[in-house]
Formats: sequence, C-alpha cells, structure tokens
Amino acid sequence: RLTVPKCPDTLFLAFDAIATPLREAIEHNARQAETLVRVRDTLLPRLISGVLRLPNVESVSESL
Repeated sequence: RLTVPKCPDTLFLAFDAIATPLREAIEHNARQAETLVRVRDTLLPRLISGVLRLPNVESVSESL
C-alpha cells in the first residue's frame, strides 16, 4: 500500500499549473514522433528503390 501525504490545495494547484503543460507537451511530442515514423516508413523505401524522386516527395507527404 502506498501512503500519499495530503498537501495544501495551493501547493497542488501550483504543481498542476506547471505539470499540466509539460504533460501536454510530452503527449504532443509523442504523437508527432508517431507521425514522423509513419512518414519515414512510407517514404524511405520508395526513395531507396527509386520509385520516388525528391521533387515528388513534397506532394506525396501532403497526401499522408
């Protein structure tokens, strides 16, 4: 069993005001990393095989 000490509401609110934006930024960065992985996994094999040329990359990435 874990015992958590009770803290004053003002301390909790101050911590929450700092922690919430950090938590949101972490979640945003994780979603962005997943998107970048999908784009990389889609484009890299096409670039390596020569199916996709660099001038075409921009138009393909916009459709993802």
